Amino acid sequence: MGEKVLSISVAAYNVENYLDKLINSIIKSNRMEDIEVLIVNDGSTDKTAEIASKYQEKYPTSIFLIDKPNGGHGSTINAGIINATGKYFKAIDGDDWFDADGLSRLVDNVKVIETDVLFTDFINIYEQQGKQEIKTINCKPGCEYIFDNSCKDLTGICYHNICYRTEVLKNNNIRLTEHSFYVDNELICYPIPYVKSFIYLDYPVYCYRLGREGQSVSMTSMQKNEKQHLNICENLLQYYMEVQSNMSENKKYFMAKFISSVCEFQLRIQFSFAPSIDRINKIVEFDKLVKKIPLIYDSMASKTYNVWRLARRILYIPTRYYVNKKYQTLD
Repeated sequence: MGEKVLSISVAAYNVENYLDKLINSIIKSNRMEDIEVLIVNDGSTDKTAEIASKYQEKYPTSIFLIDKPNGGHGSTINAGIINATGKYFKAIDGDDWFDADGLSRLVDNVKVIETDVLFTDFINIYEQQGKQEIKTINCKPGCEYIFDNSCKDLTGICYHNICYRTEVLKNNNIRLTEHSFYVDNELICYPIPYVKSFIYLDYPVYCYRLGREGQSVSMTSMQKNEKQHLNICENLLQYYMEVQSNMSENKKYFMAKFISSVCEFQLRIQFSFAPSIDRINKIVEFDKLVKKIPLIYDSMASKTYNVWRLARRILYIPTRYYVNKKYQTLD
């Protein structure tokens, strides 16, 4: 068996209805000899492990089932990082899948690329509406960039378009929060202090399923898991405080801008709840927390929140109404 160039870590919790599609999209790439698929079964109670075992038997040098007690999304990625042997590391959720042609191209590219992080296009799939949307980033494709020099202008970076060199994750002991949703933000952010270069490849690889009932990104789920999202915000703010002195000004700006967007979403969650004194106090306390890091605080781009800050309690109701109308989440 030759050396694997790409480790794919699959977060698999009760995905018996989706796992076949994901694994078959990898098989269709016709690059199995170069790919290592780590199916991390996160204590599923359905047939996820049984399905994964079937593929492991058929592709014993490429597909591996990792059984573990339930620990949440972050724990599956942590297990993937620990067990990965490929040159590059790509995480995917078990209910999503790959564009087979894009995955083939990615494998061919990573055989010759030596950069620290790769960005690719990805596809938002709105299955109920029968709609697809390709998402790109604002870089010239195929060129290697020095991260410190170019990261300030990077936009659109997310879980679905990022692929790290595995040794960056392993050598720096990158670990995500367990028993929590929204750890994709940590996977993006935590390796950044150690990244020296990046390349953008302008073709879609990841197919992101949207609109499935119960997804953690739905506002109903985000209200239910508001404390988990708040905890991730706090983790990111603390991490920034710990590493900022060792980063260039451009890296600090990039990370601050990214964390500010996560914090803005926390405010959006808070404003989605029915109005109460307790709720406005939570919003004010969170805003004070962010304000302790001026670069992140000032990077929050929403004009609505900036206006609200001028007279917090007086503008609470109109701000809440505007935010929920904008995102169509008014109760």
